[in-house]
Parts: sequence; C-alpha cells; structure tokens
Amino acid sequence: MNHIDFGGLVAALRRELSDDGVRSWSQKRLGEETGLGEVIIGKIERGQRINLDPATLSRLANALRLTSSERKEFFVAAIGIDDRQIARSDRNPTDVLTHMIQMMEGIRLPAFVVDGYGDIVAANAAVIRLFEIPPDLVPAASTEPAGFNVMRVVFAPESTFPHILGHQWSRSAVYNMGFFRYITLRYRFTDYFVRTLSQLRKYPLFRQFWQRTHFEQDDYYANSEHYRYEHPKYGPVEYLATLSTALTTFGELYLVTYAPASARTAEVFASLVDHEGTTVLHLASWPEKAVPTS
Repeated sequence: MNHIDFGGLVAALRRELSDDGVRSWSQKRLGEETGLGEVIIGKIERGQRINLDPATLSRLANALRLTSSERKEFFVAAIGIDDRQIARSDRNPTDVLTHMIQMMEGIRLPAFVVDGYGDIVAANAAVIRLFEIPPDLVPAASTEPAGFNVMRVVFAPESTFPHILGHQWSRSAVYNMGFFRYITLRYRFTDYFVRTLSQLRKYPLFRQFWQRTHFEQDDYYANSEHYRYEHPKYGPVEYLATLSTALTTFGELYLVTYAPASARTAEVFASLVDHEGTTVLHLASWPEKAVPTS
C-alpha cells in the first residue's frame, strides 16, 4: 500500500467514527485524539511523506479504536507493501480460487470461501443447507455490494442465522464481526468497501456489533471458533469453524471449513453432503470488485 492509499485508509477509518451516530470525526478531532494535530493528520491523509514511526502509528491505531487484529493489518499497510508484492506473481489468482473450490468438493464438509471484503465468493450446498440460507440472497451475490457478504448472512433481518444458532448467535456475531473487521482493514478506503459498509449499516444489529467490537476486552481474532447448539432441524450439533488462508496478488482468500466435533455432527454433515452433493456455488464476484453505477 503506497502513501496515497494509506492516507486514504486513515481518512476512511476516521470517517467511520462518530460521537453522535451522524457526524464523522473531523481531521481536527483525530488530531486532538492522537495529539498529532490537525495539520499532521491532513498530511497523512493526503499521502505526503512524513515520519510514520511506531509511536505515530500507535497513536493513530489507539485513536481510531482498532481491534488487536486490525492494528496488525494497519501496521502492515503502513509499511507500503501491497498484495501484488507479497504474493507470487507467477500464480494466477483464479487458479488459487479453483484449487480452493476443489478442496471444498473433496473434503465433504460444509465450507465456503471469503475474500478480503467479507464477500462469500463460493460456498458448497452443504453449508447453504446447514444455515438454511434464503434463496433470495443468491441472485444478489454478484450484483451489489454486500449481496452475499458474511455480515449480511449474520445480521440481515431476512437471514435465518439467528434462528439457527439460537443462544449462541450473539457470541458468533462477535466472532464474525472480529473476522470481518480484520480481513477488510486494508480495503476500507476503496469505493467497493464504502458501498458495502453503507449497505450493511442499514441493519440495526450490524451497527450495534460494529460499535461493540471497540469495547470488547477479548478483541483478538482466532483462526477457529467452537460451535455447540441445538439446530432446529438436525438437533444438537458441535463443530469447529477452521480457517485456511491463501495469498494472491488480489489479496487473501479464506477457506472456512466446519469440522465435526462429535460423532452425531459427523453423521449430520455426511447426510447433508449425501443429500445435497458436492456442488459448489460461485457467488460474489472475484477478483474484480465492480461497483454498480445504479
């Protein structure tokens, strides 16, 4: 990420903050919170070269109320290295996605692939059936920001996710929000993410948990999460949500797989695959993320 993009990222993170839920923080306000002053904040946001030393970055991260995992991505972004420099350039990004889809077909477990915007790029039929994803969400996957985003599945009023998870939904919502904030940090200044966030903020519960993560004491993000609940259709289930990451020149792709933690759950997952097959649906567009003009 170059200085101009990093400045845009700082500006985007500043505009995400609001004291009254209406007006975004000004450069003056961020300057006061960091102790850097409005002039320095302006230079940072314009991408002018100033000394982004560790103390300055820590002041910014603290004032911007970043979680621990967001801070890590923020510091990486400040270095000035982007995805095209980190990942090997001789590997086609679409080949990486194809390989991950083949893995989903082979493991015979509920699974899906998420990109750096939180969009679900591909999902197998088993995971869609497990969470009884409404069919109306699928056509919107590639036509609008947040059309099939992890946050829409968790927080949208039409989603069945809260009903499926029952008492564990709140804990899962915190976990998924932490995941979302972590993977999207370096893309928050892009037009596509701004449109995505605008759509997600229409959901009251999303707005609540988006703010709540600032105040979570255990704000770290782990690569796995333990689920145990009474599924309304399949009865008691217990599994681990495990994460595998693939680097590409268009950013990371994340393969989320549900590994059974009980014999009964293994039987449920096997039955899902037997009934639904190993079909994988291509959902949100990737690697290009076009912002609709309408």
